[in-house]
Amino acid sequence: MFPTKKIIKSAMKLQKMAAFENRSFRISMRGIYAYRLSSLQVADKGHFVIYTTDRRRFSMPLSYLNNNIVLELFKRSDEEFGPSSDGPITFPCDAVLMNYIVCLIQQGVAKNL
Repeated sequence: MFPTKKIIKSAMKLQKMAAFENRSFRISMRGIYAYRLSSLQVADKGHFVIYTTDRRRFSMPLSYLNNNIVLELFKRSDEEFGPSSDGPITFPCDAVLMNYIVCLIQQGVAKNL
């Protein structure tokens, strides 16, 4: 198994390479809802909402809070943006990387990383 920080670092490296080469990842959004920041909606019961740096909204099940990758992203968000008591929680990644992380979690690859 890979450590959580290595997975995030590798995914960010792939993301930068794809952006550099003007390519994009095709990742399905199975069950994840991405919206624009302008559509401020309350999260469904049993879900929490985060935003990415490109202002995409993700509503994710509370069970994802037990995942080490998500916890690491919360720590990095706190370090980069500070506590978000006055606004939405923003993760320091874009929607492509967040979709990739969600796919890893859903496939069980990132269960104990």
